[in-house]
Amino acid sequence: MNELYLYGTVGRDFWGEESFGASDVSEFLDGAEGDITIYLNSGGGLVHEGVTIYNLLRAHTGHKRVIIQGVAASIASVIALAGDDIVMGDGAMMMVHDPAQWFIEGRGTEDEHRRVADGLGKAARNMAKLYARRTGLSEDAARDIMRAETWMDGDEALEKGFVTELAQDPDTDAESVAFDYSLYSNAPASMKAAARRFKSKISQPALVAMIAGMPAQQRSQTMAKKPTAKKGVMRAGDDTIKAGDDDDTIVSATGDDTLEGADDDTGAGGDDDAMTGADGDDTVDDGASDDDDDDSPATAASLIGMTASFGLPAAVAQHMIAKGMTATQAAAHLAKEVQGENPMSTSTRRGPARTAIIRDERETMRAGLTGALVAQMGRDRDVNGPARQFMNMSLVEMAAHAIGHTGPTRTAGERIAVFEAAAHSTSDFPSIFENALHKRLLASYEAQQPTYHLISERLDFRDFREVPLIRAGDFPELQKIGENGEIKHGTFSESKETAILSSYGRQITISRQMMINDDLGAIDRVLSNYGQRVAQFEDKTFYAFALAANMASGTAMFHADHGNLATSAGAISVATVDKGMQAMAVQKGLDGDELGIIPSIILTGAKQTLAAKQLIAEVTPAKSSDVNPFAGDFTHVQTPRITTNAWYLLTAPGTAGGSNWVHGFLEGAEGPRLRTDEPFGRQGMAVSVEHDFGVGAQDSRYGYKNAGS
Repeated sequence: MNELYLYGTVGRDFWGEESFGASDVSEFLDGAEGDITIYLNSGGGLVHEGVTIYNLLRAHTGHKRVIIQGVAASIASVIALAGDDIVMGDGAMMMVHDPAQWFIEGRGTEDEHRRVADGLGKAARNMAKLYARRTGLSEDAARDIMRAETWMDGDEALEKGFVTELAQDPDTDAESVAFDYSLYSNAPASMKAAARRFKSKISQPALVAMIAGMPAQQRSQTMAKKPTAKKGVMRAGDDTIKAGDDDDTIVSATGDDTLEGADDDTGAGGDDDAMTGADGDDTVDDGASDDDDDDSPATAASLIGMTASFGLPAAVAQHMIAKGMTATQAAAHLAKEVQGENPMSTSTRRGPARTAIIRDERETMRAGLTGALVAQMGRDRDVNGPARQFMNMSLVEMAAHAIGHTGPTRTAGERIAVFEAAAHSTSDFPSIFENALHKRLLASYEAQQPTYHLISERLDFRDFREVPLIRAGDFPELQKIGENGEIKHGTFSESKETAILSSYGRQITISRQMMINDDLGAIDRVLSNYGQRVAQFEDKTFYAFALAANMASGTAMFHADHGNLATSAGAISVATVDKGMQAMAVQKGLDGDELGIIPSIILTGAKQTLAAKQLIAEVTPAKSSDVNPFAGDFTHVQTPRITTNAWYLLTAPGTAGGSNWVHGFLEGAEGPRLRTDEPFGRQGMAVSVEHDFGVGAQDSRYGYKNAGS
């Protein structure tokens, strides 16, 4: 299971708290296959970023379960709608409202304001459509809720259709993420109080402009400026300025800010580093001082390499790249991460600063190599995700990559050495290759359409024990309840019929020539042929059993005693088919009532195909006596397993009533399995194909046989 944590503000991080963006989510989805659990805790942010994230998540093919841990407010509530399941943790809140923008580009003329208003109206209508689509509300009703800035707890959100379920699991709960909730008129008092403690130097108009997606230079004239010295953190209002080491000094700051010295630091004067506040508009960021010789930002590649050397996740590197840190600053930042001292450290809080993929690099490599092998064997060039980076590699290059081999692979001897090392080391290559072969075998197998699927009911098996079969129609008839309210007891007869699962297997070989030649096409042809062979084996096994099946009594399924065998053989005609239909219509259930069975399939071999097609063909007759009464009433199924003139009338599986036969697979293994017995021996790779397949005779009443002539 892939897990994605979306904590903090939607969009860019401007004032030091957690944030995430569409690029983070896109990168995560490139490497994610299958189902995703999304943990959401956000007070809102940039509208266009949130809508992009919503569309990215909706486009993912796996099942998406969104868990709102603390809050999903503003555009974060739209992100939540991307889930197939939307779960609200205990105490969580959701808020929907109209988008807002305090500042506009230009001088602020009437036309400029009108353009902004039109844009906000369009954004609001689009959001209302998404809310309405999910909840079943009308778009007008959704707009009313948005205009009112509606805050909902779990019960209210569930009642209105914004979430699908509530959860009491402690793992789904979390405090609301840090955000300036004073932006919102109707926010709960407790959240506004927390916002006052959190509130940064950026003014409320600037924050709202930021949420509206305004360019940074136009958001506010009171945006914080970075001073030349960077020790500690300064915040506006009732927040504090914390000094750093003994030699650091902070020179006064205006407003309500206070100074908290550390060690021998004082509020004025000092030895080395100094920080000057200007009307409360200056801020000091975390990191090393600017006394470094090289104050230019480090390259992204070097920051990623440094992060990897510390064994930290990629999200840490992304944070440093976004901050434009120098190499010296990055080293200090990484040291704090490792020690758990950094306030943004993944070790001091639940979830990463931006997004987290709960999957290590080895797993990503395995998924990528497997996907690339499957795509190359299937000649698929439109590949996304982790497989894309391996698509230009040959088979031997993939094996070399899996074991970390960096030497040449030009000669046959060098390639053999790589395969032998990959097969006999502790590398993942044998399981990667086996998994890819298995997927291609399944793809070939599933592409087949054996005809027995059309006449047999599927019934999968939990284990290899016999499964008793209950005959349809053998249930007691309902009876009228008397005045005393007594309901009479009835019984049904459980037949003695059973179905049983059997195991089959065979070994095949992927030759060493194929592997040394990097001939993935030849390997795929072997697997494709065997996938077809497995499907043909099922078809052959089913018909060999079904056409000669005996019931539990020992009597053949099609027998005069069962009233389902023609007394005299005859060719397919209106008259003979009519006799078969009459015989099926009078079949009786437990209480002696006629079941009124109506067949819809004619099953034949090649010898009776023409007659069957003529019977069911829809033609325009020249006179009434030429009318075909069965035109369009039957589906013809032909199988090469019937080599005689015999033909059958059958009911279709899954329709009202029942079917004569059942077939099935072991639950969780509904297809052939492949495993490598000898990863790379003298003759190549030995591969075993195993398959569990079961059949059974269920009921004789839903079919009719004529020996034909």
